[in-house]
Amino acid sequence: GNMGVMTHDVAEVLIRYMHSEQKKVNNRVAAVQAFRLSKCNREVTQKLVDFAVRPGKNTEVRIAAYLTALRCVDYEDLQTIVTKISVEENTQVRGFILSHLLNLQETNAPEKERLRSLLTNILIPDNFERDLRKYSRNIDLSYFAPSLGLGAEVESNII
Repeated sequence: GNMGVMTHDVAEVLIRYMHSEQKKVNNRVAAVQAFRLSKCNREVTQKLVDFAVRPGKNTEVRIAAYLTALRCVDYEDLQTIVTKISVEENTQVRGFILSHLLNLQETNAPEKERLRSLLTNILIPDNFERDLRKYSRNIDLSYFAPSLGLGAEVESNII
């Protein structure tokens, strides 16, 4: 993962580990994050999206799967995420993912342009709990001045 190369067998082991409820949560999150630098693989992306939107799974692992999958998602994946998370009962997962997607729609950070473009025609609900003291959330403040070639971004994930 860190070298950007991953075999199918290694990917399968990491996906199984992500699903292993008896393993420590921080190790399961690390297994998911091992995909962060690997080449996009449709099968892996689909498994990460499926896990992220599956009720009853651990909140931290679901959010990690969502964030990791975002690098490689397509329009249909984003529609699936929005549709399923819109009716999600876990307020932590719902609040984090919806706030993150809304921030992606509004950011002007150049590195997030692909996702912003994919989200253009997707209606994202904004009816989620916003109390930062109790609920997970993504916060993103960005500014980019194309004429100067300068920008700044501050992003925080509160889980």
